[in-house]
Parts: sequence; C-alpha cells; structure tokens
Amino acid sequence: MVRLPHVCLAALLVACGNSTGGTDAPGDVDVYPSTYESGKHRATTLSLDPEGEGLDLDGDGELDNNLPFVLESADGILSSLDLSPDGINLQIASSIEAESLNLLMDSSYASGILTIDVLTGDSDGSGNFSVSPSSFDADGKPNTSMSGEFADQSTFMATADSAIIIIPFTEDTEPAPVPIERVTLAGTMTADTVDARLTGVIPSDSLADDVIANLVPEEGVGSLSKESILSLVRGLAARDNISDIDLGNGKRGVSASFTVQATASTWTE
Repeated sequence: MVRLPHVCLAALLVACGNSTGGTDAPGDVDVYPSTYESGKHRATTLSLDPEGEGLDLDGDGELDNNLPFVLESADGILSSLDLSPDGINLQIASSIEAESLNLLMDSSYASGILTIDVLTGDSDGSGNFSVSPSSFDADGKPNTSMSGEFADQSTFMATADSAIIIIPFTEDTEPAPVPIERVTLAGTMTADTVDARLTGVIPSDSLADDVIANLVPEEGVGSLSKESILSLVRGLAARDNISDIDLGNGKRGVSASFTVQATASTWTE
C-alpha cells in the first residue's frame, strides 16, 4: 500500500463539493506530462487511518487525524454500539464486500489537469453497478468533483472545498453522511488501480447533528435520552482537543484521514 508522507488517501465521497482549484491553469506552472488519460474505479478497501497518520492540515508540522480519538470517546458513551475505529473499519469492509457501499471514481486527465468525479454506485448484488441519481445536482453535474495534477506518471493530488463521506458505522443503523471540508485526495493512480489517502476536516457542529444523530436510537441509550446524548456530544465538540482544526469565521472541526484502494470497474449511467 502506498504511504506518502504528506498526502492523503481516498474515502467514501458522495454528495457535495466543487474543486478548490488546486491545480494552476495550464501555462502557469510546469506540469508532469503523465500519459494517463482516463479511468473508472470502484473502492474495494476503505479504512479509517490510526492517529498519527494523515496530513498536516493546520501548518503546525504534525499530521492531523483526530477522528479515531473522537470515535473512541463516543464509543465510551454509546456502549451498546461499537463505534471503535476497528469496529467501524470492519463494518465498512463488510458493506463494501456486500456491494451495499460503492464509491465510484470517474477520472480524466487533459491539458495538465486531473479531474476526478466521485459518484455513489448502486449494485444488483452480482457485480453490476450503476450510478445513483443522488450523485448529481439539479443540473446533472456531479455533486463531488475534484481537480489536481500528476507529480509523475502515477502520483497525483486533487482537492475539493467540501464533500460528504458516507460511513456505515454499525450493522443496525443507516449509513451516516459525514460532511467534510478542505478535502485532499492523493496517492497513485493508474488505469487499473488507485491507492491513495483522503484527509479533511469534519465541522464540529456536524458531529452531533449530522453524525451521532443518525446513530442514536430515538429511545436513547440506557438511561440517556437521545437529546441528552446529542447535548453531551455538542459540548464535547466545542473542546479544542476534540475539534482540533480552526476553520476560520469562528468554526472548528475534527481532522480525519481515510485510506482506500480501488480497482478498475465499469458501470452504467
């Protein structure tokens, strides 16, 4: 598996975000003349990276990935659910194998610019995939489109302002859409495989309302009501040791890093 010290790897992106313009316009800088032209890939492996692996998101010289710590903290509160990083990684792997979780990446490279559209796939259960209509906005454009460039024949980096990672946290709950900002996808890409890392920041106000709220039963857990659990999470999310990244404008977020491997695939639109 590729491990690039200052780049990130792919995860399960669906739903929002346009590219941040991480690639200069052709002619502004020299770009590597990779012969890569296009590719279609489906993620076959997805995992949350351990603490200490990721990308330096705030310029302090240290790699940022606080999501495992946050999940371990939530696991202690919601003891009836396995929210440990290892438990979540096992659930994600099971969902990918069952073809209920499908990350599709449609990429092209022209004039020095790499474009990666990240789509949600539906499956008939027999290895035949189609693109979910939820992958597109009202104008028919991909909700998540990243842009970047190649550093050599296969090493790439692409970015987007925002995206949503769909994570099946547990077997008994619906997959939760996790908003993520400052998205970077980087690693190696060929027509046959992708081996990369995705990093970004989950806004702190999304932890309770967009993530934990999807996991907690309406009746609550044990002696705790659902609203009391969400209030507790909101309080935790306000702490700097939880929301470790300053997003500006009074917003903070939790750093996250995921690893994904993908292989060549086909699908119908």
